[in-house]
Order: sequence, then structure tokens, then C-alpha cells
Amino acid sequence: MVGSGYHTQIIRGENRNKTLQQDFVALSLKSFNPSDNLSFTGLIDKIPKSSMQAPKLAWVAWVEYKGKAIQAVGDWLRPPY
Repeated sequence: MVGSGYHTQIIRGENRNKTLQQDFVALSLKSFNPSDNLSFTGLIDKIPKSSMQAPKLAWVAWVEYKGKAIQAVGDWLRPPY
């Protein structure tokens, strides 16, 4: 799950006194291993309470081969969560 629309006030470093926007923040992560016929099944957890503060939420999934993403899909969630 990713959250979008976060804004962070920076107080130190080269970006001090700036407000930075994070387009996508990882809020939770779960991995699934393929079965013998290369299909994926599993259950995902409920949306974490801490994620409810995100301005926008999305589910994202991808398939990796040798550590590189080869297929990805995602969609925004609509409130109420």
C-alpha cells in the first residue's frame, strides 16, 4: 500500500525551510511466493490505522524476475476505507 499527498516541513540541511511533497510513500509491504504453476494467491492485511491519515491511498502490486520488476498494477482506493 502506498500513500500520496504527504507534505513534510524540512528544518535542517540543504532543503531547510522548504515544504517537500512525497508523491508515493510505502505504508505497508507484503510478499507472496509463486506456487508450482506460477500463480500467486494470498490474503492481504486490513488497511493499517496509521495509513488512514494519508490524503490518498493506493494498492500496488508487481512481479519481479531476478530482482527487477517486470509487471506492475495499481489503483487508487476510494473512501470510505
